[in-house]
Amino acid sequence: MANSEIGSIMMIECLQSWDKAIQEIKAYRICGLGIETTGPDPLTQEIRFIQVTLPDNRVYIADLLDFGEQILGDLARLMEDNEVKKVIHNANFELSFIRASQRRRLKSKNIFDILLASQLCWSGYYDLAPSKSPKNPWRKRVPDHGLQALAERHLGIILERSYLWSDENMRNLSPEQMDYLAKRARVLLPLHAIFLELIKKNHLEKVAELEFWTLSPVVEMEFSGICFDSDAARALIAEKEVQLVNVFIDLQEEAKANGFRSLPSENDRLCDYLNPDRRDDIIRYLRSQGFPISSTKAEVLRELAGRGCIFAEELLRYRELSHELAFLDNWIAKLHCADGKIHSTYNQLK
Repeated sequence: MANSEIGSIMMIECLQSWDKAIQEIKAYRICGLGIETTGPDPLTQEIRFIQVTLPDNRVYIADLLDFGEQILGDLARLMEDNEVKKVIHNANFELSFIRASQRRRLKSKNIFDILLASQLCWSGYYDLAPSKSPKNPWRKRVPDHGLQALAERHLGIILERSYLWSDENMRNLSPEQMDYLAKRARVLLPLHAIFLELIKKNHLEKVAELEFWTLSPVVEMEFSGICFDSDAARALIAEKEVQLVNVFIDLQEEAKANGFRSLPSENDRLCDYLNPDRRDDIIRYLRSQGFPISSTKAEVLRELAGRGCIFAEELLRYRELSHELAFLDNWIAKLHCADGKIHSTYNQLK
């Protein structure tokens, strides 16, 4: 089938059409590129639509449902083609999904990231906005570098809200959805021209080149993730939990043996339970034992422990174990379900 054409929007309907689009991109040696995905996570979700805009204002839209494997392979090779400049907004996102689809490291070249360019050119700028804080009635507001904000600020173009590519609307694009994708794609090359000029005027060429070059290593670090021995961590958690319970029991037994009774807080009843996480309980108990303290900070407890206060020593151990468990639980919660690794995010220019 030939392309289905709506004005200058070209819907790719066969691999021959896609091959033709690739040849035109290489002939122009520059293109704007955008993608729409089924979600934000490249490890569990995938690219659904690709939008390519050319300098003559034509936009190619490729639906990956039917031709995904070959198109994504071509797209990966295009990212590595130093002869073609790829203008992208938030290239980290696009490259992460392309890298995931290929299951290999991408050595991307000649990428112009509009998001990074905007952050670079607007670095240090802010305006003041009203604050809800009575002490500080004004707060700093840094510029928005999202594509919608940049299109409006630099081009006077209002981009409509994004569509959600749900199962119900992903099989066939409506004319409105095609127009939306094309409109987002068409602002890329004009924004590239504007930021290229700003970078040159401010002598930021070398800095911009470094930031764009860094994209590929950053994507690889984020995608590769950090190995984490979850089995060893869970075993350590189980061990620490037993220790914490034992220390907790020791604290309760000492307090009970010395006649401690907790003062009720709002809506609480009087009880014999000493809450080691409650400051008032700790201060009341230690004062009853002849230690006139007004703080439960670690340095105060360490001083008491040095003077032979077993309760203070045990309380410090209780806090240490609580912090260790919270630390381990936090890392366990960060493990990705797809590969069991921790995938950090690295923000350039921040």
